[in-house]
Amino acid sequence: MDEMDILKFSKSSQIPENLVKFMNFKIEGIMVYTNFYWSRINFLTNESDYRTPQQYFYSKEEDIHADYPEEPPKENHIVPDYLEGCLKMSEELKKLFRMKTCSFTLLMLQKEPEEMIEILSRMLANKCTSICITAALFVEGQNSIEQVIDGKVLDYLMESMGFDGQLIFNGLFPENYYHENLFKFRDFIHNNASWVTMEMLKSLRNAGNFTFFSLNFTSEDINNFIHFWMNCEEDMMESIKIDIKQDNNFIEADVLDQLVTLDYFDSKQNRSYRLIKARKTKNRTHILAIFFTRFSGIRDDFENFNLQKYV
Repeated sequence: MDEMDILKFSKSSQIPENLVKFMNFKIEGIMVYTNFYWSRINFLTNESDYRTPQQYFYSKEEDIHADYPEEPPKENHIVPDYLEGCLKMSEELKKLFRMKTCSFTLLMLQKEPEEMIEILSRMLANKCTSICITAALFVEGQNSIEQVIDGKVLDYLMESMGFDGQLIFNGLFPENYYHENLFKFRDFIHNNASWVTMEMLKSLRNAGNFTFFSLNFTSEDINNFIHFWMNCEEDMMESIKIDIKQDNNFIEADVLDQLVTLDYFDSKQNRSYRLIKARKTKNRTHILAIFFTRFSGIRDDFENFNLQKYV
């Protein structure tokens, strides 16, 4: 029986439900995605094939999108409220299965902050391990336009999500937004982190993993940050990945100015790295970092900078 067969069996009567709970089934996890028109539950499995069809929820039959041959199988559900139907099934699955991960991706649904907080509260009640919020306006024939995520929604997440969880934001923060818990999470990813300042980065101590895209930094700023990281007397973070704004010229020589590096070639990935070692290592666990640039063939003027721990 796959996961959906077990769920359907448990709903047949009280005895099967108690039996399924007693058997204490384990699965890798689930991924929940919702947008303006439909919601979906994916089952995570260690197996290479997709045994359990993706569960799709629609409120209108005309919103059902076409199947594609390369996609895994899916099962469609027409329900009065596609979001409610999806959340209800995810809650039922969490009661029946022990799972390592439970992640939610939520496209801003043009709802009031109070409604968004109510939706998030149900996701958090499911003991989710990751929440991704995408705030974007999609205009036909144009690139998506990022929208501002409401400060009340952000505050709720900062105060309600467990610090061992992952937060991902695809959208803008309100101007001058800050919360004392902002950098306390195990994983924090923001695709438009122009709000992050050098002072914020330098204040990090024994923090988790960070990915910041579109930082408003120059090559000299990155050089300054690396020197600070090297001379810090304690661990700043487990890992950090940095991508600077496209308009900010990336000059590798300026980034590496007065830095001693060791060239390293990874034959498996066919990629060259530069290794950078911290100067003060007595009270630190993460003392090596990788530096590499990545060139994008899509735009000739785009380069990427990453600095992360070296394991």
